[in-house]
Amino acid sequence: MDDAELRRCRQATLLSAIVALAVMIAAPILTGFRVDLLSFRAPMVLAAVLALFLPYSRWRGMARLCTALECGALTLIMGLPVVVLSFAAMRLAFPLADATLIAADRAIGFDWVATVIAVDRLPMLARLLTYAYSSFGFQLLFLPMLLALLGHRARAYRFVLGYVLLCAIATAIGTFFPALGAYEGHGFDPRRLQHVDSWFGFFFLETFHALRSAPDFVLSAENTAGIVTFPSIHAGIAALCAWAAWDSRLLRAPLLVLNLLMAFSALTNGAHYLVDVLAGLAVAVVTIAAVQRLTTVRAGGQAAPAMAVPRPA
Repeated sequence: MDDAELRRCRQATLLSAIVALAVMIAAPILTGFRVDLLSFRAPMVLAAVLALFLPYSRWRGMARLCTALECGALTLIMGLPVVVLSFAAMRLAFPLADATLIAADRAIGFDWVATVIAVDRLPMLARLLTYAYSSFGFQLLFLPMLLALLGHRARAYRFVLGYVLLCAIATAIGTFFPALGAYEGHGFDPRRLQHVDSWFGFFFLETFHALRSAPDFVLSAENTAGIVTFPSIHAGIAALCAWAAWDSRLLRAPLLVLNLLMAFSALTNGAHYLVDVLAGLAVAVVTIAAVQRLTTVRAGGQAAPAMAVPRPA
């Protein structure tokens, strides 16, 4: 990895952050809801704490720590624009797409109900899938920081950039396919389950309905939920995490296993249809290709910088 490539990755990531913040300001105004920014102060304070150590790490020439702190802070900050954008998309209240998504599952021969029941009969697998599904936020925050500390600094920036791009692409597509999820879509009673944790498949519904119907809806940390069903952002992020860790011998195998489980858990725990998961994986492939194109310095010359920002130590 040369300095030009690392600089390119950092510049593209910072530019994506600026664009995301601009969209965060505009989206609620355009779609008619309000954001309680103060309720999100916890991640913002944590991001500020990480940023406070940046000057010191740069002064001491601690390049890996500098990148880790920057990627951690950016990931925390980008969480809010990602949530706001997804809520703005669902606020447009396009017709529910559950019937279409169920029909697509049936067209490819997938039986969602039978799959969930089969998993419920395997307590250990059900428990592993719950842990994998819940690892989403931890991986988003700690994976880029760990990659940077292990020396994969460019890949750390690419992961943060990919996170923003993947969520933006998935949300843009999901605007036209709002759905209640597979539990509601199939009329499946979660009381039939003994081991699969179905909570994630229901807890967002009250917020989802209020967002689509309440004229004075206010987004706060308390009612934040993942409400984009198609494509599955969980599945997309799982693929992105596995890709990001692939160059690390230490992380490759465990992250691959964890994220295979996380992608599958979108079906059982996240109330996603199979077509949601397949679409999420497809979005991840497009995202990775876009990230590589945006951040690769071509042989024989340096690509034009994405943005003029200070060079990291």
